[in-house]
Amino acid sequence: MCPDGVEHPTSSAWRNEAWAAHDGRVLVLRPMASTDMDTARAFIRNLSFGSRYFRFGRGDIDFDDDALRSVCAADALTNTHLVVVTNDDPSNVVIAASARYVVQDDGESCVFGLVVADAWQGEGLGRRLMQALIDSARGRGLKVMRGEVLASNARMLGFLQ
Repeated sequence: MCPDGVEHPTSSAWRNEAWAAHDGRVLVLRPMASTDMDTARAFIRNLSFGSRYFRFGRGDIDFDDDALRSVCAADALTNTHLVVVTNDDPSNVVIAASARYVVQDDGESCVFGLVVADAWQGEGLGRRLMQALIDSARGRGLKVMRGEVLASNARMLGFLQ
């Protein structure tokens, strides 16, 4: 239970969701954890320049330890950060996709971001993550979800329609 008295999806009430990918690998949708820092760093570094550019506005972006720590151990009252991993074994986790939202100061809206690893694009991970974010936001009573998308990001614009 979170301090505001509401169970949020990133709290203990969240149930990981597992399914088999088209190639038979097991995928798990779960909250980002503070122990995911190195895995998150590898995920971001392994994104193509274009994927990093479309998600972060810079293709050459790299996060220092403080930035990664703040993303991986974000406050559950103001953030929901979900990942799809290809192996939920803590010694061999690989992030295939990541999505998060941050609750805005008005308490009624949030801003989201989503990125799928290049090798996993077109496999439905973005849809699954987006639906989980929407469900989480609704569960918090949020009314508006916004995302900034570059006009040149045709895949994301198509996805959101």
